[in-house]
Amino acid sequence: MPSNRSNLVRLLDLGVTALRWYGARFRARNTDTARLAACKAAGPKDVFYIVGPGGTLNDLSDNDKQLINTGTSAAVNMAILAPLDFRLCSLEAVLEKCDELAIAGALRKKSRSPVLWFQHRTKYNNDHIKAIEREFDLYRYNRASVSVRRDLATFRLILRHFMIKRIIVQPDLSVCFAVCGSVARLVLLALSLGYRRICFAGVDLGSTQYFWIDQDVGALDLSKNYQGPSLGAMRQGGSGAVPNIFEFIEAISEQIPDVEFKTLDPRNRSRLSSFLVDLRAKKETQNLTTY
Repeated sequence: MPSNRSNLVRLLDLGVTALRWYGARFRARNTDTARLAACKAAGPKDVFYIVGPGGTLNDLSDNDKQLINTGTSAAVNMAILAPLDFRLCSLEAVLEKCDELAIAGALRKKSRSPVLWFQHRTKYNNDHIKAIEREFDLYRYNRASVSVRRDLATFRLILRHFMIKRIIVQPDLSVCFAVCGSVARLVLLALSLGYRRICFAGVDLGSTQYFWIDQDVGALDLSKNYQGPSLGAMRQGGSGAVPNIFEFIEAISEQIPDVEFKTLDPRNRSRLSSFLVDLRAKKETQNLTTY
């Protein structure tokens, strides 16, 4: 049983998260969210595709690629380099000139220009982002930090008593909670846009290398940040964040029972694929027990 002190600390964290949320909303007042609102789900069967830059992208069939191209899809950072047509791209730091040029070159080749969904943080307002913004449609959102550094129970408390209302009941597209990384924030955006079917591709969450390393896609002039396995993906899927992406998805599934997560991963190489299989089996067992 948690002590009274632990409960008090968690309640204080809940209050801090609320203050950060309302502060972010105040800073984002009068923000035009029409471009994001245009991506809202039309019906309960609509799927939101979250596409990472992992090597499993090379396993996708033509049918898989068609689903992404014709649906509502969002690229995670350098996944924008994939030869797919996205509606959105969650873009964070663009650290070097060569990365800016690679992103801009990829965007120019798309049959439709995606909205670049960029978290507004001073440390990321660099010249490379501004150069991309001059040519492409970049939407800046504010982030509200979640005080979850202590334990997973704190995150679950904040999710249940504060976040769900701001994601589902009264969503504000000008603000997103900062949880454990880009993938989690895109899940929250998808839920805010009304999607209950969320599908991942190229979100490998392990030591799988970037897709352009696994196959010959031509000369890509990229910085050393993108020449090996994705350290960010390993952190999100490991012990470097509370919650990590697995804990986050499980908590979301508990609080929003009708949400469905799946992957496009024909060879089952992603850690996320096996996790979702186990999660579905766990939920089915719980439902049978309850029944």
